[in-house]
Amino acid sequence: RKPVLFLTVIFLFIQCCSLIYSRTPTNLKISSAACLFNFFFLFYYSSKIRLDADKYIKIVQVTGIYFCYMFVNALNQRYEYFLSPFDFFPNIGPDATWELDIPRAAGTLGNFEYYAEYSISLIALCLPGVLSGTFKKISKTCMFFCIGLLGLALLAIVLSGTRSSILLLPFLVVLTIILLNRRTNIKNLAIGIAGISLFFVINSAHTIVDFSIFTKRSEDVDMKHVSLESVMSGKDMNRGEIFAYGFEKMKKANLFLGEGFFANRNQYVLSHFDRIDPNGIPDYHNLYMSSVVLWGYLGAAILVFFFFYTMYRGFRLYFKLRKQNFFLVDLLLGFNLLFLFFMINQFKIQFIRDSNYFMLTLILLSFYNALIYLLSKQIVVIPTQQVKLYENSSTTHHV
Repeated sequence: RKPVLFLTVIFLFIQCCSLIYSRTPTNLKISSAACLFNFFFLFYYSSKIRLDADKYIKIVQVTGIYFCYMFVNALNQRYEYFLSPFDFFPNIGPDATWELDIPRAAGTLGNFEYYAEYSISLIALCLPGVLSGTFKKISKTCMFFCIGLLGLALLAIVLSGTRSSILLLPFLVVLTIILLNRRTNIKNLAIGIAGISLFFVINSAHTIVDFSIFTKRSEDVDMKHVSLESVMSGKDMNRGEIFAYGFEKMKKANLFLGEGFFANRNQYVLSHFDRIDPNGIPDYHNLYMSSVVLWGYLGAAILVFFFFYTMYRGFRLYFKLRKQNFFLVDLLLGFNLLFLFFMINQFKIQFIRDSNYFMLTLILLSFYNALIYLLSKQIVVIPTQQVKLYENSSTTHHV
């Protein structure tokens, strides 16, 4: 849409102006500007791609296959079966230091919290179609594949040792059931609860997965004195000092300009802390705080707007179509929940830190926008090879 395109141009203009006023070397300014321009160029044109129902089935399948690959890599990082010589199958490294001496896995994303966040995002994407049973209408193979992904994603969160994702998971499940409403398949829900209960019974008798990692990492948190204020200040999220520094930087931030986004890690750190932190902390671990410092208040508002405006359109469309027992409608709900919990989780982490996760996030957002466009039409065309699976061999699904 033209207003969104206009805001994208304004956002990139803010990036350029911020870099111009920066005292960094020219080559870093050019490379960082080119990097951000490429991100949003790909995001804009990816959002304009017209995908059909069959393409979205393939998107779920391909995403799931690569997640399985990521999970195998995470297992190797956690249990060190072998030392990989390949960059595309990374090791944690022999010099890695662990909080409380608890080993954690980061997968191919190279960050524990990214890996957990991506795992709960995959759960959000697949859960509505599994609970309603619409994925089974595609094929039983697709249904079992997505159920398997849900299990792997849960284990991936445990491997990452990230508390926030495991705490958000029950809220995600409950909200999915509420939004599906009468379309929740009670049989599927009962089988899921029984399966999870059986797993925990077996796991308590013979430890398969060690869930104690979460209790060990929470021992220093005084739950009796946890409050909204202590959480917002970062004190009870292991973010106290860096949040305090971030709040001070925000007070000095300009309305229109910031420090500028840099793809170079050292310069990225300097934009946040004005020096290289000896503890290796790269930023404030908070998207909303960092975006103000990097792009000023206007640029931060535009970046956040891209996500919340898309969610507004997505939820509004879902409530119009929620009675339709169609897998694309459930996939739309999946994307809605994915980005809702993603933006909540960004209060303690930020996707803009690393270029790989930055681009992955924008690709998912572009798929989300394309799905909203597809379901906004009165008729969704089902590809020929899927005809027999829908609406008594009808070639269209009226929404």
